[in-house]
Amino acid sequence: MKLERKALNVLETASHAVNSGLLSKQPVWMPVVAAHPPLKDLIRVPYRLNKLSESRNQDSKTKTKNSNSVFKTNNKDLKPANLYKPSNLNFLADELRSLFYKQHPWELANPKLVVENANGDDNISTNYSSILNVGKALDGEAVVQRSLYIKENSKDLSLLQCYDQARFEFYQAKIHRELAANVAKEEALMAGAVFGKSHIEIGFEQEQNIITQWKKDATFQTKVLDSSKSFGVSQNSSANNLENENKQKSTDEPSDVFNDEYS
Repeated sequence: MKLERKALNVLETASHAVNSGLLSKQPVWMPVVAAHPPLKDLIRVPYRLNKLSESRNQDSKTKTKNSNSVFKTNNKDLKPANLYKPSNLNFLADELRSLFYKQHPWELANPKLVVENANGDDNISTNYSSILNVGKALDGEAVVQRSLYIKENSKDLSLLQCYDQARFEFYQAKIHRELAANVAKEEALMAGAVFGKSHIEIGFEQEQNIITQWKKDATFQTKVLDSSKSFGVSQNSSANNLENENKQKSTDEPSDVFNDEYS
């Protein structure tokens, strides 16, 4: 099939049209195409690898070592790798999050309420001069944003020191909340309040009921299986006894007949 070269001659065609007066002015793209003209030779030339080409082309390193000539039309070493693969996006906040949740895996068990505003700039509009903020939960994200806030406002501290400071503030806030909850519960009990079972206790009771019912069913099924096995063994033993009695009778009858004839 003949190669189509009309698109490759676009520069010559446009310059001829300008010179002949078909075009009143020069196209905008014409200087760019003239500076970077397209390739006109579309035939793929095989890449020859031998001792002479290795000495001439030292930049291309070949893995095969043959004395004979080798023609390689698809050389993967000369092709750019991951040309269209997007580069990885690395953020400092992600590293702090992974470090925090690696050190505190149980924080992932806490339920989270994800609320997105119209602008989505909660972290920008929130003032992290304190780790406690109205409308924001006390979790790992608060530690991350507090660490970044300390890093931006104190240049002398390293990132690890900022993270440690935010982490200690997180511990103090957690301890303060637990103490406040315990004191409030004790005061309510002194005032005569009666608290029901917690969600954990209710869950344990339901789990224990299921285990008890399963144990009863398993015991009953085991008894049924044992009784069926014993019934089958008794049937086999009775059948074997009957078979032995029949064999014994069949062996005893001819001897009695012989004794009657010659007595």
